[in-house]
Amino acid sequence: MSNIDKYIPFINSTKYTSTQEESEYELPQDSFVFAIQKSHHINIIQGDLNGFSENIFDILQENNNKEKFYIKAIKNLLKQKEYINLLYQVSNELISDEEFSNELTENEDKYLINIENSLDRTNFKVISGIIDNIGNNFTDDDVSEIFSLRTKNIENLLLNK
Repeated sequence: MSNIDKYIPFINSTKYTSTQEESEYELPQDSFVFAIQKSHHINIIQGDLNGFSENIFDILQENNNKEKFYIKAIKNLLKQKEYINLLYQVSNELISDEEFSNELTENEDKYLINIENSLDRTNFKVISGIIDNIGNNFTDDDVSEIFSLRTKNIENLLLNK
């Protein structure tokens, strides 16, 4: 039996036993419990569900989505930087037009930003929050490139907001 297996029963009950304290703890009504395994020990976090933390799992999912979009934005900005560097080289005749074309063809993933099809209202709100936090005025094309989204999809969500 793994360490986590001995803690599983408390997830579906109102009581759990701490093996370190050898005492039983009763969970308050409308509370949540997280068990986090680190190395050879497990941290148990208990909290009360109240007005702002009632949807704790939605908050965790939103944070996961934010991280996904931040990573996507950074990767896409790095691709733009690489492409601009390549353009600089060809415009200053450091490489030929043929070398430029070959580089783009042979290393497409290094320069090409893939535009994805789907964007739902939830992710639209996440991206809107990220843009608000940055504080710049982005065009639809900027948002499309940074977050790999179709411009038409963004426009449709703006119109139906």
